[in-house]
Amino acid sequence: MVMKTNEIKILLQKFFDGKTTPVEETMLEDFFLDGDSHPGMEAEAMMFHELVNIRDEKIIVPENLEELVIQKLEPLQRQSGSSNRRLVYYLMSAAAALFLIVSTFLMLNRQDQVMAITDPQLAYAESKQALVTVSEMLNRGRASLAGLNKINAAVEPLQAFSSLDKATRELQVLSRLGDALKTTNRIAKDK
Repeated sequence: MVMKTNEIKILLQKFFDGKTTPVEETMLEDFFLDGDSHPGMEAEAMMFHELVNIRDEKIIVPENLEELVIQKLEPLQRQSGSSNRRLVYYLMSAAAALFLIVSTFLMLNRQDQVMAITDPQLAYAESKQALVTVSEMLNRGRASLAGLNKINAAVEPLQAFSSLDKATRELQVLSRLGDALKTTNRIAKDK
């Protein structure tokens, strides 16, 4: 089947938009790899030749690839852990400050109602009750912060995906640089 130039241009546009089917891509490859010259489409022909060369090229994967990736990801994981601890530190500081403000406010309002207690047993009972109340308030505050640990535990696995995505992008850049180097070497050999 002989394809017209307009049909090829339409298929090329679909190819560059990422909307071609495997059959259409095969048609484009066959067209550009047939050995004929295609005036005005030399760059596309060269691109399809390179694509076929890359597809046929064997990629050597190092045996310790997993270890190398983990080594690259470990510093990133350590950084994210410290930011979580910093967030918990700030939240605890805010809770403590809020507690001090509320307790000061309550003490100032209660001073008008304070009576002088002369009986030591009654003073002991009142002090004990005040300390129990403060303890209960602190425990309630700590219990609400326990939810943060659950959030941190849920977020940590997701942060590994972020690190993996960053590592993948770095590997893609290296792959592009390798492809550019191969193309440059081929062009240099052709000249």
